[in-house]
Amino acid sequence: ADTLAELEPLVDRVVCLDVPEEFYAVGVHYRDFPQVEDSEVAFDDSRVEDNTALVGGGIDAMGAGTTLRVRNTSITGNTAQGDSIVVGRGGGVHAHDLADVLMANCLLADNNTRVGPRWYNAAADGFGGGLFAHGLADVRMINCTVSGNEARNGSGGGIGGYYSSFSMSDCLLARNTALDPTAIDDGSPAMHRRLFFPCFALLC
Repeated sequence: ADTLAELEPLVDRVVCLDVPEEFYAVGVHYRDFPQVEDSEVAFDDSRVEDNTALVGGGIDAMGAGTTLRVRNTSITGNTAQGDSIVVGRGGGVHAHDLADVLMANCLLADNNTRVGPRWYNAAADGFGGGLFAHGLADVRMINCTVSGNEARNGSGGGIGGYYSSFSMSDCLLARNTALDPTAIDDGSPAMHRRLFFPCFALLC
């Protein structure tokens, strides 16, 4: 009941079929309810839509030992809204710092990156409208569609990344847009191997 009272001012309407007087904890009501590690997250048959964050508008996976599994899920209409300190990265999904991400049968569509007050490096604003990976993240995508995403002020309308590993199989990337849709920067040591994919980096 206390939680419902906290939620009510935040949403248009709260629907709850049963409100126990003293609920205590979820685990009390199951014979077997093992604790799930914070580092292990799975989305199955879900929708992640219309969210906003500095990075990872829809989902942000960070850190060594972090395992993210996303299956049969649509990630749509999310925004990574940067500010004067943090660059907007990964409108739909942001993976970094050794995170391990597997996406299968997923849709990343109509996500975008935006910027607030200009960051100190104007050329670095708004990476990866659909997905952005860096910091030795490992991203695998199987049978996914990445479409209609936008990096409004930067590169990688569909997918962007550097210092990370991408593996894609049977994926379609189409109609993604970016301010600089073809950037491949191997210049400075800090940005070595930085690749930004406009529509389909592995274009057939």
